[in-house]
Amino acid sequence: MSKRTQRNRKLRKRGKQSRARHEDRKLRNGENTLLWHYTTGQCFKDIVDDGVIRPSTARAAKGERPIVWFSSNQEWEPTSTKIFVAHNGETWRLSKEELRVTGNGLLRFGVTRRTARLDWTAMKRQSGMSRATARELKVIGRRMGSKPEWWYGTFYPVQRSEWVAIDVLDEGQWVRVFRDGELLERCA
Repeated sequence: MSKRTQRNRKLRKRGKQSRARHEDRKLRNGENTLLWHYTTGQCFKDIVDDGVIRPSTARAAKGERPIVWFSSNQEWEPTSTKIFVAHNGETWRLSKEELRVTGNGLLRFGVTRRTARLDWTAMKRQSGMSRATARELKVIGRRMGSKPEWWYGTFYPVQRSEWVAIDVLDEGQWVRVFRDGELLERCA
């Protein structure tokens, strides 16, 4: 590899690190938005008890790196809804409201871009997912009303110390119950 190529790679790497620091600074100054891990009340309890959001192994093919998924969508990530299987084998995708009822509520964990560093392009490239899987996720996501440019993630467990906020969906509005490591008084 030439010295010029090595120098260019170093500059690109520094630039990425600098952009992540810049994004975190903007977030602290209220100029940026959090990335959200949307979940149900059932899963929330396990996450809080463990103190960690673990990478999802659901539907990950053998040899594929599991991902902790986040979304930049500030209202709801459409791909967070689940498929319901009835006793007779019939299946359908739950609406957001049906998921709220069957899942004991909807919650979301907010993190900075420093925690969820990988965008969709980086995740699909680094995870080892096949092109067919990436294409299928993209098509299904778009069909559900999502956009791959909203998707971020990490391959590493996200510790409690990295959670910036936790919101609960209450009568259609996200209500902050946890901020910067502290449970807010309204929930104590």
